Amino acid sequence: MGGTNVDSSAQIPATTLAALMPMYVVTDAGGCITSTGPTMERVAGTRLIGKSFLDAFVVKRPRRIKTFADLLQACGKTLHLRLAEPSGTQFRAVGGPVETAGGGLMLNMSFGIQVNEAVANHGLTIGDFAATDLTVELLYLMEAKTAAMEESRKLNLKLENARLAAEESSFTDPLTGLRNRRGFEALMPHHIGRNEPFAIMAMDLDFFKEVNDINGHAAGDAVLQEVANRTVSNFRPLDLVTRIGGDEFLIYVSELDRPDVLHRLARRLITRLCEPILFEGLELKLSASIGIATSDGAPSDTLNAIVKRADKALYAAKSAGRGVSRLAPKIEQEEAL
Repeated sequence: MGGTNVDSSAQIPATTLAALMPMYVVTDAGGCITSTGPTMERVAGTRLIGKSFLDAFVVKRPRRIKTFADLLQACGKTLHLRLAEPSGTQFRAVGGPVETAGGGLMLNMSFGIQVNEAVANHGLTIGDFAATDLTVELLYLMEAKTAAMEESRKLNLKLENARLAAEESSFTDPLTGLRNRRGFEALMPHHIGRNEPFAIMAMDLDFFKEVNDINGHAAGDAVLQEVANRTVSNFRPLDLVTRIGGDEFLIYVSELDRPDVLHRLARRLITRLCEPILFEGLELKLSASIGIATSDGAPSDTLNAIVKRADKALYAAKSAGRGVSRLAPKIEQEEAL
């Protein structure tokens, strides 16, 4: 320690010291901590004053430091320390002798490259550092980056929501709220090729043109909306009712290919649609024809092929006098005819 010059007039108030070095630690000649800066108290999370410095901190480097005398000999050198349990926060420090009150040691601490972790773990702010500390600049950059990332996250979320809304709109019939043809075609590939039975019903309204022409488009729109509601209520949530255009509907019936059950579903729906629809004091009457095609879910059975078979069965229902359902024959039966 020899040769140290002391300015005995430099009596630094505690508040000034805390502002200049908010992470300082001062010990007495025996190595007992007598005062600490406010940030150090906050990071430690426990009272350090009164503890032995080497009990409160673990010296990682230089490794030769085992006693407080070794620590005094290392004045002016960079020390690598960590708080003893519970936090284990790591520091870099430089110490110097205190020549008053019997001697001792003052160390100025910093977080070094661990500053990001320390700031996050202890909720530190700019006020926890000296105004001249470069960490303040880093904190400004961190806060600016965090703010920019949050704004970017919000913008990305907004764009994603807009994309999803646009996609949902492109898949939805605006009049009835049902899926449209595009939505039907987008969802159906998930169900084909899974070796699970299902059916497609192609439904067309009977006498809708007359209702629309006589009573106007507003009446026609009201009819289509009510037909959509009645049709959805006739099926299960796992089925899918779609309006593919005009008065044409496609219905996906999941996990079901039994003709008797499918005809019963179709007859129940036709009966429901034959009930008058009220519009501005008028009773609007129509019916529906339904063609049914079944599939065992095999990959060889394409969506287009199933829909074509359902359409062919629908034409057969129309030819049979309307207001009825017809089942399309299996592919092998068609080929045999």
